[in-house]
Amino acid sequence: MQMKYILGWFLAGASAIAFVPASASAQQAAPKIAVANPVQIFTKMKETVDLQERLKKDAEDLKNEDGKRQQEIKDLAGERDGMKPGSDQYQDKNKEILKKSVELKVWRELKTAEAQRQQKAEMRALYEKIQTAIAQVAKDGGYDLVLAEQSPEFPPDLDMITVDTMRMIIAQRNVLYKKDAMDISEKVIITLDATYKH
Repeated sequence: MQMKYILGWFLAGASAIAFVPASASAQQAAPKIAVANPVQIFTKMKETVDLQERLKKDAEDLKNEDGKRQQEIKDLAGERDGMKPGSDQYQDKNKEILKKSVELKVWRELKTAEAQRQQKAEMRALYEKIQTAIAQVAKDGGYDLVLAEQSPEFPPDLDMITVDTMRMIIAQRNVLYKKDAMDISEKVIITLDATYKH
């Protein structure tokens, strides 16, 4: 009788233990995962397209200004070459050319540093906007986790790259398979473009 009671108690306890994990796992739904490609989003979003156009125009303006400064130095050199070598006027023109040449070099370095600083600040701001938009799309879609996808393309002509470069391209591909429905990149682009003020 006592043995029967102990066996019954043991079986009841075992079934209770088996039931707990099943119940807990039933309550915990599998996490909903999405994928987003930050490079694709960055490239296609309207703000980046406009930024690239502005940077292109700024670069063209700097090129024109650089050309004017170079031409000014050439003109000064032409004036100097029409003077008598060793004369005071010749020496003064030489000093002016040297001064303009140094100013051009400093101007180039300053403009390069300013452009790089501005581009880095704008890229960081855009990346932060992308992160915010991804979070919003993920929340709206009920996603628990969004993975950043990197999928560098193989060049059409493999003879143009080394074996090490090929290995690097393969190593950088961090998503090997996904359903199309998991990719929220286009939704993120739409969200960013909708909130972008020109």
